[in-house]
Amino acid sequence: MSANWDLQPAGRPGWRALAPRAAAALGGLLAAGLAATLVAASAAVVLLAPAPAAVAAGAAGCAYADLPPLACLLHRPPARSVISAADGSVLADLHGDQDRVVVPLSAIPQTVRDAVLAAEDARFYQHGALDARGIARALATNLRDGGVREGGSSIAQQYVKNMVTGDQVSLRRKLAEAVYATRLERYMTKDQLLAAYLNLVYFGDGVYGIATAAEHYFSKPVGRVSLAEAAALAGTIARPASYRPTGGAPALRRRDEVLQRMAAAGFATPARVAAAAREPLRPRVRPETVRAPSFVDYVTRQLLGSHAYDATLGPAGSAARERAVFEGGLSIVTTLRPRDQALAEAAVRDRLAGVGRAGALVSIAPSTGAIVAMVGGRGDARATVNLATGQGGAGFPAGSSFKVFYLVAALERGIPAGLALDAPASVTVRAPECPSGYTVHNAETGGLGRIGLARATAGSVNTYYAQLMAQVGTPAAIRAARRMGITTPLRDYCSLVLGSENVTPIDLADAYATLADGGIHCQPLSIARITDPSGRVIDDGTPSCRRAVDRGVADAATGILRGVVAPGGTGFRAAIGRPLAGKTGTTTRYTNAWFTGFTRQLATSVWVGDPDRQAPMAHLFGGGPVYGGTYPALIFRDYMAAVLANRRVLDLPGPPGTLPGTTPPGTTPPSRSALSPRAPAATGWTGWRHRRHRRRR
Repeated sequence: MSANWDLQPAGRPGWRALAPRAAAALGGLLAAGLAATLVAASAAVVLLAPAPAAVAAGAAGCAYADLPPLACLLHRPPARSVISAADGSVLADLHGDQDRVVVPLSAIPQTVRDAVLAAEDARFYQHGALDARGIARALATNLRDGGVREGGSSIAQQYVKNMVTGDQVSLRRKLAEAVYATRLERYMTKDQLLAAYLNLVYFGDGVYGIATAAEHYFSKPVGRVSLAEAAALAGTIARPASYRPTGGAPALRRRDEVLQRMAAAGFATPARVAAAAREPLRPRVRPETVRAPSFVDYVTRQLLGSHAYDATLGPAGSAARERAVFEGGLSIVTTLRPRDQALAEAAVRDRLAGVGRAGALVSIAPSTGAIVAMVGGRGDARATVNLATGQGGAGFPAGSSFKVFYLVAALERGIPAGLALDAPASVTVRAPECPSGYTVHNAETGGLGRIGLARATAGSVNTYYAQLMAQVGTPAAIRAARRMGITTPLRDYCSLVLGSENVTPIDLADAYATLADGGIHCQPLSIARITDPSGRVIDDGTPSCRRAVDRGVADAATGILRGVVAPGGTGFRAAIGRPLAGKTGTTTRYTNAWFTGFTRQLATSVWVGDPDRQAPMAHLFGGGPVYGGTYPALIFRDYMAAVLANRRVLDLPGPPGTLPGTTPPGTTPPSRSALSPRAPAATGWTGWRHRRHRRRR
């Protein structure tokens, strides 16, 4: 079927010539008094008969008053886009004012087609674009009953009215409708026209198209509706507000009327009709639900805002892009794994039941960046802030989770794990970023003596990392964080080593995934494939990966981070009985708690806190404070142990719990300049003071 309605059969006049001729001919007939009855019937019956609302969006850019090109009639009506999980199950439908799924005629059972024909145009396959017999019959019926009980418009006329001309009561509209209906049937077969009509018409409740109506009112595909249900749907078209299947007694009477029409037209036997009429009308409205709402929100915002789709879906943020996403009938297959998602939701929900705090989780496949699970901390799709991505908010302070980037920066400078520094209970350091001094304290009282980088990391020793920060420099840590995937704003403050700046779970999971994949960073990937209604591939989900950290440095950092989850490490509760590395994070006054960890197969970040008030959690874990090694580590363990239960065990670089004083694989002894302090510095989850900057809690 040609998509260009400006074309016409060879040797025949175009529409601009046909319309005036048709109008003149009809006018001449009226003036001469010939066929006046039929024309008056056509105008009176069809103008007064109720009809579906006009589909203005379907005729975007068309103005019937100027007799638009028939290409308008081939304009594909708005259709919902569908977001599905990796296994093909539906996560959400995206649509604007018109919720419609377009299906081929072959997907619509003959019983359903017959029901619609019986209700709207029983002689559809026998007459042309206009049904003179139907118009005369409708006029007689309406005159006899003293009101409008039957419409005379053919399906072709109804299609034109819904797609182009609208419901305005005027002779010009009726003439235009007749002209276009006649022309339409010259370019479309009867089956093509019926399919287009069935996908276009309105069924109430914001639902358009027969397949969408079957899903909405009876919670089943159109291919499975019964004869009684088909008649109820067909009866809706004439007056959706009154006759939709949820309309009670009027809807039941209309359904039975359609059934009788089916019998009269020979579309169903009297026995079948009688049996269907005995069935109660019991609609089962399908609620419009969204699975994994935080993830769906993330994907939708990418669809609307990513410049990667400018050439195919229209410029990001434009009206054209919005139409493509919500009305373009796209099929969006994502990376989300429903089983992983269910386990993530259960882990967050079960561990925080009764605690009075929110939780967020993001899990990523390191080798591709594919997001397999996302919990945004809210239980419904109406939340304004996605806690997993920071959308609508700003993220949360990272706490000691940020020490990983100082660890990587130190190893890149050649500083070995065996670098021994005194770790007193508190220390004041100075650096270009804090020339007047920066004081930090350890979580534990008392000093730890001289310890190495591995032990300082396993125990999250603030006073050690403060001094390391002074040697490495905060700018170097920021550069490492950026390469590894942190996208939130990071200010060059000494307190950054203790995670004073906001990050998001998706960024931390992505950054730690870089270490899990040996230093290769992959951009977070949520969309595996996008196709348009014609099957054209818009996005094939190719991962975007590059080396961000030297392999030796990444392996050395991983070996050190394995000590965090070993006995005696701050993250020991996260252990899952297989090679694992990670880092805890807790902020001042216990307002935010993190655990981010990884195996070769998955990197997962968990956050727990109060997103609204940043209320302290000093007594919420068995009467004690909530650290990153408590609820976040336990949520991590519950999720990771379950999701990896039947997967192969893969090793990680470095022995578990790298001992202090050893040099992890891939490192070289540092130069003297690498060890010379820039100035004392400090870090920690609590008690830090800095004259230049005080972090807002």
